[in-house]
Formats: sequence, C-alpha cells, structure tokens
Amino acid sequence: MRPNPNPNPNPNPNPNPSPNPNPSQVFHNAALTAGRMTAAGERPSNVASMRQLFAEHGRRALWLNFPQRVGVIASWSAILNVAQPFR
Repeated sequence: MRPNPNPNPNPNPNPNPSPNPNPSQVFHNAALTAGRMTAAGERPSNVASMRQLFAEHGRRALWLNFPQRVGVIASWSAILNVAQPFR
C-alpha cells in the first residue's frame, strides 16, 4: 500500500464547512425556494418550501448565500450612510 501523498486526512478542501451559520438565513433561503416554486406554478406552504429547501441542499441551507447577503447589506448600509437620503 502506497502512503497517502496528502497529509491532510480531511478530503474537504474547505477547512470550515459551515461558515457562520445564521439562523435567519434558512428562512431567507426558504423564501427564495418558495418564490421559485410559485414561479413554476405551485402554491407552496411554509412547510413545503422548507422541505424542498432541505431536500435540495441539506444542512447547507443554513448558510447558503450568507456571504452574498452580507455583502449586499454592507454595501447598501455604506451607500445610505454616505448619502443620508432621509436627513
């Protein structure tokens, strides 16, 4: 038996597979799934969209799209802070 050339026993290249799971992110992703289901002609309930989300993504649904969501919120917060449109 040849020795493993990769000294890392973890085959996952990402050392942190769940980056900062956000409890509200799963509901955000379920809303996106419900919207997609509605566009396809279905009338999903809350439970149906959650089941579909977890069937498609599993535990990944807890943090899926989290970095993009943070980037959008941070960008608009910075723009509104500088522009001060409500002053």
